[in-house]
Amino acid sequence: MSDVLVIHLDDNPDDRALLVSALAEAGIAARVVPAENAVQTYAYMRLMKHAPPDLVVIDLNLPVIKGQTVLRDLKCDPEWKSVPAVVLSSSDLDKDIEECLGLGAEAYFVKPARYEGYLDIAGKLREHLRKRRRATTSSESSPPDRVSEPPTGRYRWAI
Repeated sequence: MSDVLVIHLDDNPDDRALLVSALAEAGIAARVVPAENAVQTYAYMRLMKHAPPDLVVIDLNLPVIKGQTVLRDLKCDPEWKSVPAVVLSSSDLDKDIEECLGLGAEAYFVKPARYEGYLDIAGKLREHLRKRRRATTSSESSPPDRVSEPPTGRYRWAI
C-alpha cells in the first residue's frame, strides 16, 4: 500500500518510532507526520485543511490538551470529520474505550508491550485503509455499515 499520509499524535518519540517501523514492515509506504502535542496537531489541521491525511493516530495521555479533546475537535470539524481516526493509548479502561468510540474513533488499540503487537496493529490498519480506499473508489454511494465488535484483548473496531 503506497501514498498513505498519517498524522501520529504521541508525545513519546519511541512509541512514534515503533509505529512507523511497524507500518513499513506491514507494507504500508506511509509518510508519517509526527505531532508531539495537540497544538502541533491543530497546526497540521490548518495546513492540511484541503488535503487531509488518510489516517490520524491519537494517543490519549498527552500534556495540557488530552487526546480525547483532539479527537472530539477532529470529528466536529466539517473538513476533517470523515478522516479516520484511531486511538493508540496505554489506557485499557473501558470508559476511555467507550468514550473514544463514542466520539467517532474508528478503532481503539491498547499500546502493546512487545513489537509484535505493533506489527499486529499495523496489519489491521493496512487492511482497514485498503477497505476504505476500495470503498471510496467504487461507484457505490452507500456508506459502509458501522459495526461495533466486542473487545478482543487489544483492540476494538467501530467500523
